[in-house]
Amino acid sequence: MGSTYEKGSDVLVRYNRGSLPLYDAEGKIIELSTLLGTLVDSHSPKEWPVWVHSKRKKPIEGRLVAVRLPPEKAEEARVRLRREYGKKVSAESLSSAEFVMLFTTVPTHRLSAALILKLYTLRWQIELGFKRDKSIAGLDRLPNFRPDTIYTWIVAKMLLTQITRNVATDPVAFPPSGQSWGRTCAAA
Repeated sequence: MGSTYEKGSDVLVRYNRGSLPLYDAEGKIIELSTLLGTLVDSHSPKEWPVWVHSKRKKPIEGRLVAVRLPPEKAEEARVRLRREYGKKVSAESLSSAEFVMLFTTVPTHRLSAALILKLYTLRWQIELGFKRDKSIAGLDRLPNFRPDTIYTWIVAKMLLTQITRNVATDPVAFPPSGQSWGRTCAAA
């Protein structure tokens, strides 16, 4: 069975220089500081063609999309790094904290660099939803470790979470009447 990428799916991830070395078209490792040095302001993202090498498969072509953070956001990122790593934080990490860097296999003709960055910011809302569901529904506390019951338990919890979310939110207009479902049912 092949990877998701081999089946035609695309990837969009935050770039981690420590775990994902990037290469140019000739197979030479890319020096990030050279690329990032061309980013002059926090409003203009740039992108570069890059490749990820695998020992067993052909290289994966993608793009490195980056934007410089505003000075106050860059300083916040450096403060977080110093708090998390203390004296072990490297100068390279502190320098990289000035940027948001993303790796994607989505072609430019489908999504521009600016749209890639916007899409990435939406992931935080999704992560907050997962965290909320985990804590409210107790999805982080499995009742046992039997594979035959875990799946059923998680699906039931997720269904209850979705039902609760639907009950708690305002009804939305349901086409074609333009009336909300709740009012339509109440009138019937």
